[in-house]
Amino acid sequence: MTLAQQAELFRNAVARHFPDGTRVTRPAGGHMLWIELPSKVNALKLYRAALEKHISILPGTLFSASGRYRNHIRINCGNRWSETHDRALATLGRLCERIA
Repeated sequence: MTLAQQAELFRNAVARHFPDGTRVTRPAGGHMLWIELPSKVNALKLYRAALEKHISILPGTLFSASGRYRNHIRINCGNRWSETHDRALATLGRLCERIA
């Protein structure tokens, strides 16, 4: 499976599991997806809640010296797709609803 195919599987899972208003990048290359969550979701709080579930994401504020990207996360889609990834993304989607 190519990286592009894996990225598309991750993107489709985000579309299924995350709240309405979520937007996902379509990278030209690489293995990271940027996800813009609805403005009410605090990515740092989501990061902490995800860690408790053993799910690793990066909050967007880590990539801004000015505190931008408060409702953005970055996820790795470089690992071979599995049902474990689908379950983790479903959990993240539920956490977005709870944290908002």
